[in-house]
Amino acid sequence: MVLIERLNSLSDGDHAVDLLVGEGQEAVEPLRHYLLDGKPSHIFQPRQLAVTALAGLGAKDVLIEYLYAPKEIVDPLVRFGEEAVINTAARLLAVWQTDEVFDALLHVASTQAPAGVIDALASFKRPETIELFIEALKDDFSRNAAENALKQMGEEAKSALFKILLTTQGETDKDHPSLL
Repeated sequence: MVLIERLNSLSDGDHAVDLLVGEGQEAVEPLRHYLLDGKPSHIFQPRQLAVTALAGLGAKDVLIEYLYAPKEIVDPLVRFGEEAVINTAARLLAVWQTDEVFDALLHVASTQAPAGVIDALASFKRPETIELFIEALKDDFSRNAAENALKQMGEEAKSALFKILLTTQGETDKDHPSLL
């Protein structure tokens, strides 16, 4: 499909998304192939655009499949780019407030918890995510998203945070700077 190639254009990619969504379900399989079989790159915007088009087409299952797909990327620059794609997929999937989406987001968070995944999980407002958000406070890149997620959780998060404060009382900030 020629439109898929237009995703690679940084100047025309957004227009290609609109055209792909206009193609309807015929565009889902080529987009799936582009996302799942394509090679991650430090130029991640075309893959983000593919995710956006899939979300616009309602292809929740393809986005979930993408989140479950193994992503063992050695190059830190490429890994950073792919994390941006994961964040986009997570945020767009959060529109579907289903157990299937929640489980896929938890799957990603079990190995890494980038800001977009935390934002998406926070939208579910489920108490089982509180510990994950607290753990994410230790990550410089995810800290702000984790703080916001905990604020959204309200009293339940406050109780969990107080419990941590009580169990770590007496430990120095030098030993555990993330406790700040």
